[in-house]
Parts: sequence; structure tokens; C-alpha cells
Amino acid sequence: MPSRTSPLATPYKGRSSKIILAFDIGTTYSGVSFCRLEPGIVPQIKCVTRFPGQDSYSGDTKIPSVVWYNRDGDVMAVGAEATQDETRREAYDNSWCLAELWKLHLRPDEDVLKQADRTRPIPDLPEHKTALDVLSDFIQYLYRCAKTYLTDVSGNMSALDGVVEVILTHPNNWQDAVQKRLRQATVLAGVISDNEDGHARLHLLTEGEAGLHHCVHNLEFRLPADMKTMLVADLGGGTIDLSAYTTSRNVKISSTARFQEVAIPQSILAGSMYVTQSFKNHLRKHFAGTRHEGAIDQIAQEFDKKVKPRFRNKDQIFYISFTSHTENDDNLDISRGQLKVKGDVIEKTFKVLSNFILKGLDKQIKEANKRSQKAVQAVFLVGGFAGNDWLYDRIKLHLGRQKITVFRPETHANKATANGAVAYYLDNFVTSRVARWTYGTALDIEYNDSNSEHRLRRTQGLSHVDLSGRRNLKHGFGIILPKYTKVSQRNRDFKITIAREGISRSELDSIPVKILAYQGEDPQPKWTDIDHDKFRVVGKIQADTSSLVQTIQPLQGPFGDYFEIEFDVVVNFGLTELKASVEWLEQMSEATYGRTGPTAPGYPHPNPRLSFWLQNTRSSSLLGHRTTPELPSTTDVAIIGSGISGAAVAYFLLTAPNPPKSVIMLEAREACHGATGRNGGHCRPDCYRGYKGYKAHFGKDQAMKILQNEMDTLNLVAEVIEKERIDCDFWRGTSFDVAMDEECAEFFESNYKEFQADGGVTEGIVEWIGDAEEAKKRTRTPAALCAAEFPSSSLWPYKLVKHLIELCVSNYGLNLQTNTPVRSTVQQEAGWSLETPRGTVTASQIVFATNAYTATLLPEFLGKIAPFKGQCSAIVPTRAYAGARMLDRTYSHRYGLNDFDYMIQRPKDGIIILGGGRWKVPVEQLVGHTDDSTKIEAISNHLKGAMKTYMEDWGEEAAGEGLICDWTGIMGYTYEAVPYVGAVYGRPGAYITAGHSGHGTVVISFAVLHIDSL
Repeated sequence: MPSRTSPLATPYKGRSSKIILAFDIGTTYSGVSFCRLEPGIVPQIKCVTRFPGQDSYSGDTKIPSVVWYNRDGDVMAVGAEATQDETRREAYDNSWCLAELWKLHLRPDEDVLKQADRTRPIPDLPEHKTALDVLSDFIQYLYRCAKTYLTDVSGNMSALDGVVEVILTHPNNWQDAVQKRLRQATVLAGVISDNEDGHARLHLLTEGEAGLHHCVHNLEFRLPADMKTMLVADLGGGTIDLSAYTTSRNVKISSTARFQEVAIPQSILAGSMYVTQSFKNHLRKHFAGTRHEGAIDQIAQEFDKKVKPRFRNKDQIFYISFTSHTENDDNLDISRGQLKVKGDVIEKTFKVLSNFILKGLDKQIKEANKRSQKAVQAVFLVGGFAGNDWLYDRIKLHLGRQKITVFRPETHANKATANGAVAYYLDNFVTSRVARWTYGTALDIEYNDSNSEHRLRRTQGLSHVDLSGRRNLKHGFGIILPKYTKVSQRNRDFKITIAREGISRSELDSIPVKILAYQGEDPQPKWTDIDHDKFRVVGKIQADTSSLVQTIQPLQGPFGDYFEIEFDVVVNFGLTELKASVEWLEQMSEATYGRTGPTAPGYPHPNPRLSFWLQNTRSSSLLGHRTTPELPSTTDVAIIGSGISGAAVAYFLLTAPNPPKSVIMLEAREACHGATGRNGGHCRPDCYRGYKGYKAHFGKDQAMKILQNEMDTLNLVAEVIEKERIDCDFWRGTSFDVAMDEECAEFFESNYKEFQADGGVTEGIVEWIGDAEEAKKRTRTPAALCAAEFPSSSLWPYKLVKHLIELCVSNYGLNLQTNTPVRSTVQQEAGWSLETPRGTVTASQIVFATNAYTATLLPEFLGKIAPFKGQCSAIVPTRAYAGARMLDRTYSHRYGLNDFDYMIQRPKDGIIILGGGRWKVPVEQLVGHTDDSTKIEAISNHLKGAMKTYMEDWGEEAAGEGLICDWTGIMGYTYEAVPYVGAVYGRPGAYITAGHSGHGTVVISFAVLHIDSL
């Protein structure tokens, strides 16, 4: 398998300098790592190694996590400075207060019970100080030290204040509420501004995942090829963080692999501080009733620095200086001012804690083995506590019995978290994570009298009748994301549809929704009043549905008129945090249009940019065509739109056994000058790739039907072309889906396998090419990781539509009226009135083949069908792709799920039609835009170089070769990527075929057969 290239091994490709700062704020010690990104320079990860007052803590890369405050609450000393003898003396003289182990005050509430029986209570915070205050002060100090260090070693840093990316690591189980406090503290520290841009520069990361990136990027030898699943144990001062990962697509562990989280990460309060606490308990008993009780803290500090890291076995003896060298007391093991500490005493302080660690390891390994195809074969130890040889030997012996190899990276385990956090930013190779809890929202459940549980809850008074007359049950729980679900970077949006009723529209203008996390053991929680204390609010949203309610019509219920709306609550879970916890969708509002929400698309641009297809058909008889000089005043059927939708409707209507007597087609511009005349010339059915997405939205059976419909349409298109002898350069063959990265390869493979497992037919239709070398060779794509081959075709779309319309006009009486935009449609008692600048047409029935522009005439589709601006190009190939070396397949090269280009090479003239590049610009520049008279420069630049990027031996382009023209077109997208076809709800006599989501050629023709009954 060809390896991907790690960004840590290649020159930085950005255009401007940037600094990455990673803060590892530990319970006992903290540090900062950084990387200065310079264009053309290979990134290097380094540590801040100079702090004020620093002596020799943790290899000069870390400082103690302590803060002294005076009685007014002012910060007086931090870190290494705070531990100096003169600072302590001044603190005692002036009654300062010390904040130590303060990080544990931030921990989630459920951690409190885990503390019992192995430590004294965590020290109180200084008076009038919260954990958030101390965290903010400490971050501010670290940031100031980092800026000073960077200025000293690399010059002026002030110019980079706006281009500093900040990463803050935290224990594995610190989610939502705690993460919110981390963000607040970073703002209060002045590191980021409290706005959208500022928060975008802060990245929160678990300590376990940071450790993974450090370990994998610092492998000092090759691991066995069959080693695929690993566990990272970050042994810190306060917590032990355990995370399990397996490689994507069964490749070996290496710095070029991708990884998937396979178990819910653990965080155990079993860090090295508890060894110190246990030793202090020993000292309290040892010195009880003596004058040395006051020296316990001093002795414990020396134990921390000089004994704990060096302890290897119980035969060792250590001496800790703490009093005058003239002091001797055999009963207290004091000789010459030194306390003699035997190894067996130290071993006892380690043993109890190590048992917690081993139990945690066993639990994490068991969970990972249960949920991964490959058993855990390796455990990597990082963190300051990992440096202790006694603990390392015990873990190694324990796991060796399970045939698990233990690794302890030699490259500064105590820097693993901060260094790994920077590596994560530069090269995040974790493609999926596991949902920690079951997430959902409270809602009413429709009553089912055949369900005994429903009947019981009704007798308990837990039901009510809503405005529609339906009986519902209270306190229901609608699951958005089940616990243990694998969430990928691409597939991270999960939704639930909820409904609300009101007796007036104003009641539904704004709707509050709470997102709940269920933290109990029930795998399918149904009711929020059962295990009530296990539900926790993790997000609140206020859905602004004011624009949506204006489009709904009143409904009749048993208690009178009422209104009802449905909308989707969408939660983004794909990152290491619930970033911007929740988004709501008014079908396709903020997530697709941006914060302004959807607006009516208006009308097609009067002067669109000509596509390759349209440039070569300027002699067409349809240009400016009007079958009758004047508009007819009445018609049986009016079709609005003359693309493939409108043409197919006209064709199937007029060739049916009982066709309408009169049909008019109204087109705002020239015939077929919209999306159909501007597409990629591809008729390419989805034979497997979208299966899981469709299944999630509509269920297995409907997902199968959606894919079958696309295959049926390809056959129907071929049948119609042959039957009507249409000259449209129709070619039929196969196409390649080519995965360009691990995430896409996993996406393709998982869809293919699940489609097969559910009974989908692939034999003789889809060929899976899982071997990367074979995929590379067959697709002529050097970066291919895998591929799939399946049926496809290409054609000249304008010629197909032109022939169908001309056939309908000449043989079947279609009346085509170009340059006649419909400005409004009004429903009447006996049909529809269509207003145009040239007059009014009254139709008994109406078909909206309006795709992206539908909501202008049908407001209820506002936010349901979104205009989407795409771009396409025509390319003259180099000699390497001409003649006998022309491509004999069509293509889609994909990164992830949504980043793809599509391509055909026309057999007739060798011209390559290449489209895509939409990920090169923010989606806000594409969604909601209807100006196809302009192109997007960033996408043009991408299309110019795409063939050289994708295809082997493309070579240098000679004069006349390469991109000869590019153009834009406006597609109509729906949230689920399936169209609206059929009767329009609540509008008798109205039909629709729109929202084809860039896939019109393979869904329209067959779909409109469902309309021909009109």
C-alpha cells in the first residue's frame, strides 16, 4: 500500500507564517510545546525550556502547577518561582495562599467518588478563588512565558499575535461542561478573543489522543506488520488516561497510517500525586507526636523530586535531607539530618495505586478487544509517571501474560502530551472516535395502544392529546446518537426530526431545545423520567423558526385550527469536543446558507456564462424558439423549466397512452441553458457509495430503492436514446470511484460492505478494488488507495434535451416558449394562473421543473431546496491521454466524503470534461448563489492543475493543451441528497421534479414516470 506523506516530514505549504502553541497543564507539572510554521520549511516541534526561577524540573521543559496569591487575590508567584526557598519564606511572612492540585477542582462530578480510600482530600482553593480563576491565571502565565521564550530564540513575535493557534489538552473524560470552562479560562487569560475567530483558534484535545500522536510520530523502530491495535496510557500526575486505537483498513502501525478510536477512553484518578499522598500518610504516622510533623511537606517535596522518579525495587534505600546534619534519631530513622526510607516502604505507596492502573488497563483492553477486529497487541506508556522503572516493570509483567508488548518511547515521555498536541494539529490522523454517551433530546412519543408499556404509562397519567387529536406520551427520549457509535471526521452530523404545534404562528417563532446526554447503562433509553439522574443537559439551542412558520398553512384539528412545524436538530460530534455543540436546521438553513439563513433564490441570471456544450450548439433551432408567437391563454398542463426534468416530463406525458390535449413549456432563458446544459456530461448511477447515508435517513429498504432507481434510470436513458435515435454522443461503459485518502477509502469500503451485508447486489455490477497497487495501476492514479468500478455513461446533455423537446414540439404538440420567465403562480378553483412578463397562462395542472429556483414560486421549499453553484471545465488532454491512451472509464477522485472531482473523456473528440473543486472555497460562496455568469477563480485554478495531480504521466501541457474553458451552473440541493418528485402537498394540481442535488441525469428520467399519471 502506498503511504501517505506526513506533513511533519514535508515543507509547510501555507502561504504565511503561523505559530502553534500547545499547553499541557498537568495536575502537578505543566509545559508548553510549539512549532513555528514557515512557508517552504519542514516543521519542527520544540519545547519552551526556559521559565522564570527554573531549576531542573522535568528536564527543564516543565514547571510545577502551583500559584501563590496574596491576601488581595493577586498573583505573586507561579511555577518554578513559586517553589523557591525565598518565595516560600516571603509567602509565609505575608500570609499568601498557595493553589496546588487545583486542576482537580475542574474535574467532572462523577470523578469525585473515585477519589475515596486512596488519598486525603484535595487541598482547598485560596479564598475567593475558583478553579476557573486559577486556570486562567496559570494559562496567562504560560502564554507570557512562551511569548518571551519565542521572542528570545526567534525574534519579534508581536506581529504573529493574530496567527497563533492554541491547543489545550485535558483528561480523557473532560467533556462539554468542563471544556466550556477551559474555553472561558483561555479567553479570560487574554490568549484568544471572545468571538468566533478567537474561538476558532483554540483547539481542545484529550491527553490520550495527544499521546497517540506523539508515540506514532516518534517510533524509533519498525513494529511487526501484524501489529494493528494499540493502547496509549498517559501516566500523569493527577490522572491516568487510557485510549485504544486501531489502524484504518488493517494497515500496520506507522506514522503514515490512519487510526480509529475503538473504545470509550478512560480517565482514572490514579496519577503519581497519589503515591506522594500515600507517602505523606506514612510520614504522618511515622512522625506522629514528634516535632518533625511540620517537616512532612518539605520531605514529601524531596521525595517527589529525588526518590519517586528513581525507585526501582524494594531493596533500594533512600536518604532525604530535611533537618540539621547534627540531628540523629535511630527510632525515627534519622541520621545526620537525613530520613532513611527503605524500598519496601516506598513499594507499599506504589502498590495500591498500581493496582488501580492495572485494573484500568485490563478494562480498556477488554473493551477494545470487544469492539475491534484485531486484539490489542501493544501498549505505549507516556507521561511523567511512565518514567518510573518499578511501575514500568509491573505493567510489563502484567501485560506480558496477555502477550501484549509494552513500549516506553525514549523521546521524553514527559513531553508527550504537549508535543503530541502540536503533532495532532499538523497531522491529525485519527479518522473516527467513539461516542461516550447516548445523546438525544426530550420529546413526546406517539401512543401505541398495542404496546403494553405505552398502556401502562397512560394509566399512570403520562399521556396527553395534542392539537391534532393524536395521543402522545410524555417524557420520551429521542436518540440522536447511541453510545459506542463510531463518529468519523466526515460523518459527524447526527440529527433528529422533531415537531411542534401551536394555535398561532407566533407561538412557533422560536423554539427551545435541550440536548441531553444519558450516562446510564440502558443501551436504548426511552424515557427521561426513568434513570432521571443519569440525564445531563449538554447543550441548549433556541431554534429561530420565524421564517419557516410563514410558509406553513393552518391545519384542522378536533379543537380548531392549529399550526405544526417539523425541523431537524443536528448535533456535530466529529471533533475532540462538541464544538459549537448544536446546530439547528430549518431543513437547510444555517448549516448550508450561513448565519443569515435562506432567502428566495430569485430567477435565473439573464446572461449566463456559456458552457462547452452550449458554445458548440449556437446553430440550434431552439434558440429563441416560441412555438406560437403569442402565449396561449389556457392549457391542460404547464411545465416550468426546459432542462432534463422538463424535457423528460414532456416526453413521457405526451408519449403516454392518454396524453393531455395541450402542454406548454415555459423557460426563463433559452431552452436547456440551466443546470442540464452546464453539467459534466455524466450519467453515473450510485451503485453502493451513498448506501449508508440513505439508510440512515430512510431505512434499508428505501435506501436499496434509491440506488436501484439510479441504475434503472441509466437503462432507461439508454433505451430512450436508442428508441428515438438520438444523436447525443452517448457512450456506455464503466466508471471508477478512486479514494485519495484513508478516510475516503474507509468510507467507500464500509458502504460497499454494508450494502452487500444487507443484501445489495454487487456481483456483475460493482467490482471492489481493495488492493492499493492494483487500484493505482488500473485507474492510472498514483495516489489511489482503493477503487470501485461500476456502470456509467457519458453524453452531450444539451443534444439529448434538444432532441426530446424538438420531438415533442414537432410530433406531439408541445408549445415551447423560451425567454418567458414565470414570475408567480396562483392557485385558483379550477387550476393555476401563471404570471409572465408576456401575459398570463391558466393551466389545469402545473409541473415545477425548476430545481434550484423552486422556492421563488413555491415558498414552502425555502430551505428545503438550496441553490448550489458548481463549476466545470473542458480540457484538451496531453499526448499521454490521446489516441490509444485515452481514458476508457469515467472518474470521480475523492478525498473524504464531500471533496471530489468528476471527469469524463469524450470518445468522439478526446476532450476531457472535469468538474468539482467545491472544497477550495467556503461553502457560503456556493450555497444560495444563483449567478452563473461568473466563475470562481480558486476553483478555476484547481481545475487547471487537477489532471496533473491525479493522473500518472500527464506531463507538461503544450500550447493549445490544458483547460480551454470553464463555466458555472446552479444546481438544486436537498439535505438528504434526494429530489422532490410527485404531487405537491396541499396544492391540488401541482407537481414537482426538483432538488436533484447534482445527480439529475441519473434520477430524473425514471422518477418522472411517477408524474405521467397527471
